[in-house]
Amino acid sequence: MAYSSSLLISEPPLVVIPSLAVALKSSDKAIILQQIHYWLLRSSNFIDGHKWVYNSVHDWNKQFPWLTEKTLQRYLRSLEDMGLLVTANYNKAKFDRTKWYTIDYTSLDNLGKRMGLKVPMIGTDSPNGMGLKQPTNTIDYTENTTLDFEEEEIKKENDQIRSDYLQELRRIAEDNNYIQPTANEWLKITQLAQRLNISNLRIVVLDFHGAMHDSTITKPYAYLIKMMRDELQNQRLR
Repeated sequence: MAYSSSLLISEPPLVVIPSLAVALKSSDKAIILQQIHYWLLRSSNFIDGHKWVYNSVHDWNKQFPWLTEKTLQRYLRSLEDMGLLVTANYNKAKFDRTKWYTIDYTSLDNLGKRMGLKVPMIGTDSPNGMGLKQPTNTIDYTENTTLDFEEEEIKKENDQIRSDYLQELRRIAEDNNYIQPTANEWLKITQLAQRLNISNLRIVVLDFHGAMHDSTITKPYAYLIKMMRDELQNQRLR
């Protein structure tokens, strides 16, 4: 029998720690937590005594392509509610709402101990209850939420981020002595913002900020609308 060279079975696998999947009652959550752990070990972002990694949900989703962004958001929020993930905002720009993540390894170990789980280390040099090396300790908190509540909270959070980004776009233009947008211009900008993913809208804000400082643009809102439409097209192609 000839062996297949199909890309479907030849790409590097994401291995799940069985006891972690049991503790979280989800292999997907276990893989997500392990992947964040993987990047934490390699992170150079050391702030307030802890290592951090950051990414938009859209960019995280590229590492877990079998999940929808909505499902991934729900899993990240669930891990946060369980006290295993801790989030912060260390972005330089105040309008940038990209989340930073670290793992509360103490909470993770306590979870393993409560369930009587003990597994060997995988690729690290000091064991703990759930098979993950502990680079730092952070806070410990636990909270249970229902699926509907999680989804509603995610929607509220995204709506707030979009609102903040829209106000930042307007502030950028006004700070450069431009006139107020017309009602029609602002309606188009608002509608496009609703169609853009949060990560793509963030790209627009950053690019618009750079454009307003690096060049002379006589019609900023028309330029912004074009930028948003171009990014929407890029979003469809990704």
